[in-house]
Amino acid sequence: MPRRVEEPPGDPGVERSSPLCHRYHGFVLGQCLALAFMPAGRARFGERAAGMREGLADLGLAAQAAWLPETPPEPGGASHAALLTRLLPYLSARSRELAEFAVLGGVLIHYGLVVADDPAAAAAILAEIDRLRATYDLPPIDPARLVIAAGERDADVVGPSLAYLREILLRLPSEPDTALVLIPSATGLADAYDRFARPALADCGYRAFRPWARFTPEDDAALTLALIDRSGFVWADVSDADPALFHAIGAAHALGRRSALVTRADRAAAAPSTLGGEPVIRYDPTDADWPASAVPLMAACLAALELAAERGERLRVTPGPIARVFDDVSHALRHVLLPAAIEAAEAAIADAGDPPPTARR
Repeated sequence: MPRRVEEPPGDPGVERSSPLCHRYHGFVLGQCLALAFMPAGRARFGERAAGMREGLADLGLAAQAAWLPETPPEPGGASHAALLTRLLPYLSARSRELAEFAVLGGVLIHYGLVVADDPAAAAAILAEIDRLRATYDLPPIDPARLVIAAGERDADVVGPSLAYLREILLRLPSEPDTALVLIPSATGLADAYDRFARPALADCGYRAFRPWARFTPEDDAALTLALIDRSGFVWADVSDADPALFHAIGAAHALGRRSALVTRADRAAAAPSTLGGEPVIRYDPTDADWPASAVPLMAACLAALELAAERGERLRVTPGPIARVFDDVSHALRHVLLPAAIEAAEAAIADAGDPPPTARR
């Protein structure tokens, strides 16, 4: 099991270094910023702006999230460049990789817009793309894939660059200590990430990572599959009974990723009690001691399940509230650990030359 998370001193919101987290966060942030200043991006501006604020907050940059415009800005490269220039030092302070992938996400969009009318600008952008490719050993890219025709729809604009992001992510080595947190972007669930999922996973040694952007179902599914493939653990909140989330959980199981499935207690009726044989654990944000009691109980459950898995066992747990699941796990774990302890003791006695207790008369 991964070691306990060590957060940077004085800034508990900052992720530990992770190419997977930083490349995704940076690329998608840069892309969404570019789309905010494009006519094709105006229809989904509110959704993307909300996602960018969540993503910046996850990076410890909630104050900088306030710089984002409240309404769709007038199209224009100068305004976009000014906002990106203002954000880049703060992104770079978190990670140079994070900042440079924000640049990459933006320039891939801009290349497709200017190539037909401004060859000089397009050539400069290609030079920057080639620099970033060489620096981070990125896959080759055909610039013709990025060309954006006049009047193209929002989804068509972002599709080619998102396909390239997936190639980038799949080139990375797996990160066993990264936990991918899948929480639908519904009212009342965002708080569960900061106050419940993130600290519980940190207590078990995982770095929590939440993808915040929403694209077409096809692009979302492809990106999520790549993120699952490169993460070590999956936490899924099924409170909204989202079919896309169920598919992601199935992919996680198929890829052999361990998982935690949770739901809000007041939405449990709509959620399944099990998925792929895994119990769905209920949490209740209305409890008087939320989340003080829920976090350590959930962390203990996860640690016990991990320990059993490392010993080749699978603990059978009844779906229900965290406290009951904790009792089930504690009881089941004793049956896993006690035989192992007896075997170890008998092996030690045998090594010392004495017959094991089971062989004595």
